[in-house]
Amino acid sequence: MRKINDNIFQITLKQEENYPNVNIYLLLKEKILIDAGPKPLSSLVQLKKELSSLRLKLDQLNMVILTHHHIDHVGLLEYFPSNLIIIGPDNLNFYSSASYINDIKRIADTKKFSNEFKKDIVQHLKDEIIPSINNSNYYPISTATDILENFNLKIVKLSGHSSEDLIVIDSEGNYFTGDIIIPKIFFNCIYEVKDFGTGSQRVNYYRELEFLLTATNLVFPGHGNILGQKELEKAILVTKKRMKRTEKKVIRELENTSNDEIENVCHNVFESFLPYSKFLPFSEVSSIWQEYRN
Repeated sequence: MRKINDNIFQITLKQEENYPNVNIYLLLKEKILIDAGPKPLSSLVQLKKELSSLRLKLDQLNMVILTHHHIDHVGLLEYFPSNLIIIGPDNLNFYSSASYINDIKRIADTKKFSNEFKKDIVQHLKDEIIPSINNSNYYPISTATDILENFNLKIVKLSGHSSEDLIVIDSEGNYFTGDIIIPKIFFNCIYEVKDFGTGSQRVNYYRELEFLLTATNLVFPGHGNILGQKELEKAILVTKKRMKRTEKKVIRELENTSNDEIENVCHNVFESFLPYSKFLPFSEVSSIWQEYRN
């Protein structure tokens, strides 16, 4: 655990091998966790140990605020006290619903992928099914403004990295940003079966990056190091340049293919990465395809 100041503590939890560590943040005075961490039980043990060092237990927290629905940020919810207030995206329940399961099946049935490629995509989407939560204590962000104001917090709702990203802003102008900016991590736009609303995913993600530049203090990402203004500007610039290079490569491939051949584009552009994950290159190509065809 890293103490940032008298109120903000960074707790870094380990995931499975080949996945990056996850940052969650404790606002000590408010007794609020920002994000719930990945689902391995070892993460729960570590979290309890870190809280105990501050003489705090999970059942003494006032609430947990979730920046987005991805399982590495919500995975421990099923082990949290059932009466703990949860504030999160409006669409959080969708990712544990029958509708989500049916949409995964639809993807498997309609996409013309090889069996191996399809299996990887479907499995990843299934892995994103969130633990069930006590709906009586879950407050979608659209209904939680008054609760947050009592703690001098506000939330900006965007989309791009995921279908609904929440940026938590404290009274000091610190931004808790989930996975919107992840220094040194290549894939930023994660494929989802749910609509991204107005505009393409990629356009929305660029808007998220621009919004981060309004931060007046520190930026606290879901992975990696805390960013000051100069580090943030550099990370955003590097991310944009990398994305543009990838877009050019993918578009060159798309000009000679069709939507049914996205798997081929993934192989041609990301061949060396595919042994580790087919889902992440698929996400990248899909987000570029969505923008390209418009």
